[in-house]
Amino acid sequence: MAKRTKSSTGSSTGQRGRSGGAGRKKSTDKPKGYAERVMDYLRDPGRAADLLGRVKKKLEDLDDNRGPLAELWQYLNACVRLFRAYASGTYTQLPVKSMILITMAIVYFVSPLDILPDFLPLVGLVDDAAILGFVISQVRRDLDAFLAWEAKTAKSAQ
Repeated sequence: MAKRTKSSTGSSTGQRGRSGGAGRKKSTDKPKGYAERVMDYLRDPGRAADLLGRVKKKLEDLDDNRGPLAELWQYLNACVRLFRAYASGTYTQLPVKSMILITMAIVYFVSPLDILPDFLPLVGLVDDAAILGFVISQVRRDLDAFLAWEAKTAKSAQ
């Protein structure tokens, strides 16, 4: 949009207005996107360990009452093992996009800020199940490949 200013002769000219940069500092650092922040869990062993600790506690708390997560339980546990293996560098044979989705689902699973709070009876885990179900459907091949690798690795270790 053009800003009308008076020239030294008094006539109006159409010049683009510029914000005065006198008091403003230009930031060269872009804010991190969600995917980049999620990848921080994979790059930082301390954050990965903290996340895994929170997941372990929540899985233990839900072990007797899985509710809507019952059908996804096996794949949920596989996602956690895959996260651990990826974060430790033991297994990295999957697309980064898949790992980002898995990590996002795990972070959502342990987050106290859910669409439906987990403490609500009967419905508290529905949103977690929906997110996990969607992510698992997107990365099923990668999870199956990981499970095959895990079984092969366990067999060769015996």
